[in-house]
Amino acid sequence: MSASRDWQSPGDSTAYQQSRSEKSTLCSRMQQSRGMSFTSEVVLLSCLESERLRKSSKNGVPRPVLLFSTPGTGLVKCQTTARNSLRGEITVRILKLVIWDLDETLLSGILAEGDKEANPQAERCLAELEEHGVLQALATQNQPEMIPPALELLGWSDLFVQVIASMGPKARKVKTILEALDISPLDTAFVDEDPFERGAIAAQIPGIATWSVSELEAFLAGDTTIVTKEGQRRARMYREQQVRERDGSRAVDYVTFLHSCNVQLTIRSYVLADALRVGELLRRTHRMNLGAISAEEAIARLNQPGEHQVIVAEMRDIYGDMGRCGVIHLRPNGSGEGLIESLAISCRTRARGLSLAMLVGLLRHPDAKFQRYRCRYIANDANRPLRMLLMAAGFRPRRGTDWLTLEGEDLERLELPAWAHLEYQGASVPQARSG
Repeated sequence: MSASRDWQSPGDSTAYQQSRSEKSTLCSRMQQSRGMSFTSEVVLLSCLESERLRKSSKNGVPRPVLLFSTPGTGLVKCQTTARNSLRGEITVRILKLVIWDLDETLLSGILAEGDKEANPQAERCLAELEEHGVLQALATQNQPEMIPPALELLGWSDLFVQVIASMGPKARKVKTILEALDISPLDTAFVDEDPFERGAIAAQIPGIATWSVSELEAFLAGDTTIVTKEGQRRARMYREQQVRERDGSRAVDYVTFLHSCNVQLTIRSYVLADALRVGELLRRTHRMNLGAISAEEAIARLNQPGEHQVIVAEMRDIYGDMGRCGVIHLRPNGSGEGLIESLAISCRTRARGLSLAMLVGLLRHPDAKFQRYRCRYIANDANRPLRMLLMAAGFRPRRGTDWLTLEGEDLERLELPAWAHLEYQGASVPQARSG
């Protein structure tokens, strides 16, 4: 028996294709035919999965693993204490994505049996998630051709940024969605009313939250996060990005396509009205975040007295307005050098190759002009793309330290792509200028 078969043993390959009632019948047959309890069967699978997790742990250090049962179900979950929460605790790092099941979760019944009535509780959560800018995706055990008409009937055609329907293992679909959206399991919740499916996903995707609809509703009820205008548009911006990528892939000449996008970057000084959005960027951005200090410390330092310079970048093109999607905070040291205390750039800029133009634009703002720039890059599991970006901008590591430096004259020599149009604004800018 292998844990890599998504909780299926040989001869049980139809388990993922059964309705909830059929799964219960299957479990009873397993008990009778094998002379072992279903709980024992799942414990064995969980132990195999936990061994896989240990072997894949970073630097060979095993993660502590807990096995525990869900009362009344005979289901045992395998979870790492550092990555997921015990049942009863509703925790997630930052909720960026909810991946939904369809049958008897979003729907009151089963689509293949003709049920197309929405679950009212789930429907309320759908609307609230959309309002809060949380991305939503669908992973369902149904034939693909059945899904578009059903979503159209329910008014959900434009709701999900990813939809995967197949009869294969659900964990495979969830992993595909995470990879396509480039979102960590730590920022994701999988919602399914079936505890078996929740347990399977929790065991195979470390860090993901696995909730019932009621648990999602409880999370939303206790969430006091203030959502910015960019946050409210987040799902729409992802859909716009998908259209950009589609059009770009069809273009005969990609550079010509980029010129046609009319990309506009506005680089300006930070104002107090930016506080919520800048805080959102510093908290939510992981791959393109300097990480030298905590997000909360970086936010606290934004309004400190002295000659600190905080610069914000906004971006728009013919497909839509991304709003404020980059920020840099520099502190002068009195000798012509600017220390970068914090830096965060939305990961969506990577898809268009605009990260470098945005970083250079932030550094070239008149309020940010220094003879030399220095930053402390603290590597973590997520932010290697930022180091690559810093190196592309001309930053060089100082041997034996985690500091990077960039000479001002090297910054000025960098050539930006002609299809990226930069405009600088601020008190020190006599008139809006491009660069």
